Amino acid sequence: MRAYLGFEGLDQQGLRCVDEGYYAFQGYAICAGREGAVWNKPVHDIVVALSYKILGHSMSAPLLFVGLLGLASVIVFYLGAKRISRGIGAGVCALLASSCPYLLFYSRSAYS
Repeated sequence: MRAYLGFEGLDQQGLRCVDEGYYAFQGYAICAGREGAVWNKPVHDIVVALSYKILGHSMSAPLLFVGLLGLASVIVFYLGAKRISRGIGAGVCALLASSCPYLLFYSRSAYS
C-alpha cells in the first residue's frame, strides 16, 4: 500500500514552486563541485545531490529517492514496534505508518 501511494504518478510530477527550483539548483551545484554550494539547509541540499548522483539528473530523482526513504521508514517503524510490543502491534504500527498522510505528502514533495 505504501509503495503504491508513495510512487503513483511520481514520475509525472515536476517542480511546483520557486523553492523547489532553488533546491534543485543547489543539488546540481553540489554535484558540479561548486565551492560554497552547501550553505542553506545543508542536509536537504546534500540529500538532493545524493539523489542526483544515484538516480541521475532529473526532476523526479529527488522525489523517487525520498519516496524510497519513506518506504524504508515503514520497515524501520515495523522493526522498532516489533522490538517493543508483542502480538499485532508491529503490524498496526506499519499499517499506520504506511497510510499516514503527513509522511505520504512529504515523500511526494522532496524539494519542499
